[in-house]
Amino acid sequence: MRKESNTVEVSESPIPPFPAFRPLGIRDREIIRELLLETPVGTSDFSFVNLFSWQKGFPIEISRLGNHLLLLERPFHAPPRFHPILGSGNIEETVEAIAEFLPRFAHIPTELVASYEIFQQKGFSLKPNPENMDYLYERQAISDLKGKHFEGKKELVRAFQTKHPYQFRPLTPEAFDACLHFSREWSFLHTPDLDGQITDFEWDAIRLTFDHHDRLKILGGICEIEGRVEGFVVGERLDEETGALLFVRGNPGLEGIFSVLWWESARKVFKDFQFINGGIDWGSQILRTELESWHPIQLLEKYYLERPL
Repeated sequence: MRKESNTVEVSESPIPPFPAFRPLGIRDREIIRELLLETPVGTSDFSFVNLFSWQKGFPIEISRLGNHLLLLERPFHAPPRFHPILGSGNIEETVEAIAEFLPRFAHIPTELVASYEIFQQKGFSLKPNPENMDYLYERQAISDLKGKHFEGKKELVRAFQTKHPYQFRPLTPEAFDACLHFSREWSFLHTPDLDGQITDFEWDAIRLTFDHHDRLKILGGICEIEGRVEGFVVGERLDEETGALLFVRGNPGLEGIFSVLWWESARKVFKDFQFINGGIDWGSQILRTELESWHPIQLLEKYYLERPL
C-alpha cells in the first residue's frame, strides 16, 4: 500500500552514508515503517520485528545512499546479501554503486521484480526462490472454519475444547517469562526436522521481541490450561490489510493445540485485518504441512538478483 503523504527523506536521517554501515536498532523502526508504506510489498521479510529480532542468526546492518535505505543481511548459513532497496528515486544507480561492494540481493517480492529486471542486461541473474515463499491466508476463512476443507480443523478445535477447557487471552508483559520458559521447553519437539540453530535463534528472537514489546507494538495471545501456558502467538501489523503471524508455540503433546492457536488468532489477534501472512516454512516438512493445511490463498514469491564475483 502506497503512502500518500510526503516522501520520506532518508538522506536526512541519522543513518551512516554508504559505504559505512551500522547495526539495525530499535530506533530505526519508524523510518523503516514509513518507507514500507511507500513500497508495495507485503512479505514477512519486511516485518520490522523480523528484521530486528533475529539479530543472533540473521543480523541486519543499515546504510544510506542518496534517498535510498540499504539493508545488509549477514545470515549465519549463507553469504551476505542486500534486501530490496527502500526509498524514493531511480534504483539503477544505487544498485550499480553497491554492486561493486556486494552484487547479491535477496527477498525481492514479485511487486518489485520489474524494477530489477533491467540488471539482467548487466550480467545479473534474476531467479525465483521457491524455498522462501510466504503463505498468505484469508483471515475470515480461518476464523469461520466453513467448508469441507476445514472440517478436519473444526473437529480438532471441538475435541480440544471438550478435552482441555482453556482460556485464550491477550499476550501481556506479565506472561513473557512464562512464554519464554515454555518456548525453550517445547520448541525443538515441535519441529525436530529444523536445524537446531534455527530454534535457538528463534528463542532469542522471541526474547528480544518481548524486551522491546512496547516500541515494536506487537500483537499476540496466549492459551492457558489450568493457569499454565500451553501455547502462544506473536504477530505484527504488516500493512493496513495484513497481519503477520511471526511466532507460534504450542505444546506438541496436546493434540489440536496448533489448530486452536491459529483459529483463536484469526478470531481475536488479527480480527482487524483481511489477510494473515503466515511467513515461510524454513524448509521444514512439518511446518510446510501445517502451513498448507490452512489453505493459503496465495504463495508470495520472492527472487534473488546476483552477479558472479
